Amino acid sequence: MLRRVCDRLIIFAKDGAEYFDGGYDDFLVKIGWEEEENTEKVKAPPKENNKENKKLKAELVRQRNQLTTSLKKKVEQLEGTIIEIEDRLEMHHKELILASSSAQSKRVMELSKTISEEESKVAKLFEELEVTQTQIDTINYEFEQKIEAL
Repeated sequence: MLRRVCDRLIIFAKDGAEYFDGGYDDFLVKIGWEEEENTEKVKAPPKENNKENKKLKAELVRQRNQLTTSLKKKVEQLEGTIIEIEDRLEMHHKELILASSSAQSKRVMELSKTISEEESKVAKLFEELEVTQTQIDTINYEFEQKIEAL
């Protein structure tokens, strides 16, 4: 009955609805159903020796940790230093406001110079932090790829 009545179809598939200008037989010839295409699924070969894979994975994790431990310590140190300098910066900004309001021009100049130096240090530390974190991320990604390949 579908073949005799329909000359246009709306096909609902995984990607949404599509309009097809033609009969059901034309649809089957030109497009067909996805389910018919995927009837044969290939089974993945069984995992080889699970015990050996676990050993290899543990060795990869150990190597990764060995490479990233010193970098992680460096990241913690950089973060701590940045926090300390930013705390001093906040204090110096408050002092600068007070010195400005009380017309202490010499103190304003000193604080302005100090703030500028501290902001420069923070910027350099952030750059170093970014480089170090990128190194960690790269190492982690490479080892994750190796572990997934097992």
